[in-house]
Amino acid sequence: MEVRARIKARALTLGATIVLALALMAASAPGAGAFVYWSNLGGKTIGRANLNGSGVHSKFIAGAHYPEQIAVGGGHIYWANFGAGSIGRANIDGTGVKQGFIPTTGHRPEGVAVDGAHVFWTNEDNGHGNTIGRANLNGTGVKENFITDPNGPFQLAVDSGHIYWTSCCDIGRANLDGSDAKPAFIDDPGSDTPGAIAVDAAHIYRTTSCRGWIERADIDGNNLKTHFLNANCPNGVAVDGAHIYWSAAFGDFQQAIARANLDGSGTKPSFITGQPDPYGVAVDGLSGPGPAHCVVPKLKGKKLRKAKKLLRRAHCRLGKVKRRKSKRRPGRVISQKPKPGRVLAPRAKVSVVVSKR
Repeated sequence: MEVRARIKARALTLGATIVLALALMAASAPGAGAFVYWSNLGGKTIGRANLNGSGVHSKFIAGAHYPEQIAVGGGHIYWANFGAGSIGRANIDGTGVKQGFIPTTGHRPEGVAVDGAHVFWTNEDNGHGNTIGRANLNGTGVKENFITDPNGPFQLAVDSGHIYWTSCCDIGRANLDGSDAKPAFIDDPGSDTPGAIAVDAAHIYRTTSCRGWIERADIDGNNLKTHFLNANCPNGVAVDGAHIYWSAAFGDFQQAIARANLDGSGTKPSFITGQPDPYGVAVDGLSGPGPAHCVVPKLKGKKLRKAKKLLRRAHCRLGKVKRRKSKRRPGRVISQKPKPGRVLAPRAKVSVVVSKR
């Protein structure tokens, strides 16, 4: 019996070791389940490849209308159909294509970005567009004039707390709910083209088209480096946890997707080649999803304990609690700040006033 027990124990240990090894191999496999995407402006398609540059599929999604910037999030791919005046969308595997997912009535979208709650896009109107639009992830609740910038917003990026955009020739920023808009968040008088934009947890990146550089600034807008990376006429740009990707449709390295390390070293100008006028670039799968945004719930009339639970579920947290005499039953929330529906950074604080006798 003792020998059998030892054999069984060794078998279980060996089995657990094999399972753990396979799990570690799957987790460490480079680019496993992750892709880089790009829009082919000339070919009117969306391309896709593995993060190591293999498995190139130039016509991963067909039928787009001069697609410019693209974005990935929430299990979907989004692109700005400049030629058709719409935001297109498909499932992350390329199925369920909807070229007119969000009609941008009377406008031609150029930039597009997505977070956990909304789709954002820039509106171009015969060279005079000056607004950023927004809609819910399901395409409802369209607001064409969500943010206004007289300098003409061009391309977009979002993080957990802000929306960023390029214009000629600054970088703008606003809160995710559109408040505190700063069209010249980063003043860059040396730039003469709007360019594309990408952000990560530490930095903001912008292309300068045929000036031949990718710029980089700290996420707070300081320490702008106008010659961070020599990129040979970059158009679109994207970043993940390890690399910077950009499209090069002009210059010495035409029709290619290029790549470099996050510190600007190890440039591969012909990382993916042979693409018909690549433009927008997006990546997914490597860094993993960020923390969910705080979508402020309605707390009025709730007991304080219930309000705390609602805040936790909405990825918010309780801020200051004041108590005020009221005709309402004691212990109930009678007002809150911010108001319900606001989209804030993850775990943002919500202050409340609670009734007392």
